[in-house]
Amino acid sequence: IFADKRAAVDFVLPDHKTVIEIDGELYHADKTKQCLRDDSIRHRLGSEWKVLHIPAEALVKNPKVFRHAILKRFCSDSPSAKNNVG
Repeated sequence: IFADKRAAVDFVLPDHKTVIEIDGELYHADKTKQCLRDDSIRHRLGSEWKVLHIPAEALVKNPKVFRHAILKRFCSDSPSAKNNVG
């Protein structure tokens, strides 16, 4: 999404103005840096954008919960979208 490779994000949902970051323990352990990075993302994309953080460990342990949460959050208004996701 950014020309600067250091500012790459994991997933972008442009229709929902949302960035999804999968947070590993080592890479995202520093909450201050994470907040600064989120601010930088919003500065580049716009203040109306949201940054959603998903702990990698939770995703690995129970991917169905992650899938359900994403469907509930982003596909609740679209029955056809629910049928087309994984």
